[in-house]
Amino acid sequence: MKYLDIDFEFNHSSNYNLNLVCACFKLSDTGEEKQFWLHNEPLGKEVLAAALKVHHDQGYIFRAYAATAECRSILSLGIDPREFKWIDLFFEFIQLQNCNDKYLYGTYFAHGVKHVSRAPHINPRRNKGKNMNTIPRGVIGAVGRMLGVCRSGIHKDEMRDLILSNPSEFNPQDIRKILDYCSEDIRDLAALHEALEEPLSEMTGIDDEDLHEVQLWRGRYAANLAHMERTGFPIDMPALENLVRNTDNISREAITTCNEVYPFYRRKNTKEIKPAWSFSNAHYNRYIKESGHADKWPKSEKTGAFKQDNETLEKYRFLPEIETLHQTKKLLRNLTWFADYEDSRFRDSMGEDGVLRPYFGPFGTQTGRNAPPASQFILAMSSWLRVLVRPQPGRAIISIDYKSQEFAIGAICSKDNNLANSYKSGDPYLAFAILCGAIPSSGTKESHPKERQLYKSVVLGLSYGMRAASLSHHISASIGHTVSEKEANKYIKQHEKVYKNYWRWREQVLRFYNKSKRYVLSDGWTLGGDNHNSLSVQNFPVQGVAQCVLRQAMDYALDEQVEVMSGLHDAIYAMAHESEAEAKAKTLGQCMNRAVKNVLWTDDPETHLEIGLDLEIHYHKDDWVEDKGHTDYKNYKKFLVHMDTDQDLENKVLKNIYGGI
Repeated sequence: MKYLDIDFEFNHSSNYNLNLVCACFKLSDTGEEKQFWLHNEPLGKEVLAAALKVHHDQGYIFRAYAATAECRSILSLGIDPREFKWIDLFFEFIQLQNCNDKYLYGTYFAHGVKHVSRAPHINPRRNKGKNMNTIPRGVIGAVGRMLGVCRSGIHKDEMRDLILSNPSEFNPQDIRKILDYCSEDIRDLAALHEALEEPLSEMTGIDDEDLHEVQLWRGRYAANLAHMERTGFPIDMPALENLVRNTDNISREAITTCNEVYPFYRRKNTKEIKPAWSFSNAHYNRYIKESGHADKWPKSEKTGAFKQDNETLEKYRFLPEIETLHQTKKLLRNLTWFADYEDSRFRDSMGEDGVLRPYFGPFGTQTGRNAPPASQFILAMSSWLRVLVRPQPGRAIISIDYKSQEFAIGAICSKDNNLANSYKSGDPYLAFAILCGAIPSSGTKESHPKERQLYKSVVLGLSYGMRAASLSHHISASIGHTVSEKEANKYIKQHEKVYKNYWRWREQVLRFYNKSKRYVLSDGWTLGGDNHNSLSVQNFPVQGVAQCVLRQAMDYALDEQVEVMSGLHDAIYAMAHESEAEAKAKTLGQCMNRAVKNVLWTDDPETHLEIGLDLEIHYHKDDWVEDKGHTDYKNYKKFLVHMDTDQDLENKVLKNIYGGI
């Protein structure tokens, strides 16, 4: 096989076109290297575009590290990168690291220094003082681990700063430096690819020919992501500007609202007219003792203080005061990204055209789902902040999500007829409650809302792999009153009794994994052999299949010229012209149904399911607010329009005193 190893340099990743600076490629069969200067050089771009097309026609496979950036660069040349075949060695390296201590830890080089990191022992107390940092996933980390080659991170930083300086014209010396730097990374790609092949084959159990096809499929996903990154999320810039100006006001109002439930925050000693607040550890500790949960509340091993991290607050969300505190802390954390807007990752992802183009974090979880940084991915922030996303006039946003997707996938994979029939009923949570005898067979969502909500929380909690302790907290948070661990165990036993084949299949999954030390999904994504968490192993097939379906659906949609913005969990978001929105929504829905059939096809009529879809279309005039975000939106909407901030008021006073209007 012939490969074209390619790398681009650019300095405006958030813009529609990246402001390409240069490109280099190397041919694997001849060793020929070519360099192209592109900054303010339209002819250079034309020559490069023509060369890439010629080599594609000659059967070259394009190879890169973090190929999505290269694919977006090729889009900027006016070529669709989906026309090419790709192998992304970044995806292959993180696949090799997936729960695989042999490659997730070990010897690597960073900033010219050799490091050795050690995998954490299953007993954390035995890891004190040990370096447990994982091997970096950038090209320097990959080359340092797989080839034992030390690349200077300092040099990389210096060259990146030079490229980002973006003068109107680079001088000849800098042009030569940048071109040589661009060539450096591609010279390692062939050796890196070869070094990855054997351990990947060993880890996945996939032979060389099939492994190559898997790599090409992952490479195609890199090209798909390039389209999504380029499309991005259109942002209501006036609303964003006002949000940035009013972060202090929103913070104060959020804290005031929280304190009305319980005074977790206290006023700082300050002479400011408007109060400044800080979180009170003393008040927090007092609340825990008053709540009657002090005996079981997690404590810090170092200080012995009651924990207040996100995981702990999630666990105790069934307490109304803690739920309020949890949401307040999340909002305050989100607001820090806007308070320091000019230096934020959110700002870095904002294009000059008012479109947010975040990094999607592909294959960032062990199941293969994306893991975009919450600081730049607006769909991962407090739900009311989605109002910042607004399509341009004449445009619309389409959102379609699978109904209870994981429930359906579990039914298909386990061939559990009861599970399948529960899904086919149209309300799997109500069906479960009926099968357990908690609701009469004639019961409905309207007649038994509390019972349905309880059993829904059981189903969802178990789909996340919760045991009795965590499930009791999850159910409690969902229904608003305490459910004991003993009661949670009762619900688990009910689920095991009603859906016997499903639980039998989960045990089979674990036995297979423990024997083979791997679990391979239909798209080749593999869970490695060092995962000691049995629950994550058992959850991997359902969660992993869900991402396979979503990735396949997005690929089909792009084939059909749907402007896909992003996928998230079980949903796909797309852009369309207003006049075409309904037609494009129909096409996207068809693609999502087709993906289910392709990934999960079964000839068994009893367990074959049509997974339902929920559709929403948001137009320019609409505020995009989901149900769970309505309260916050109602409280903070006023801050998305122009309001005088404290600084504005102070300036007006000073102006009147020292010069007036």
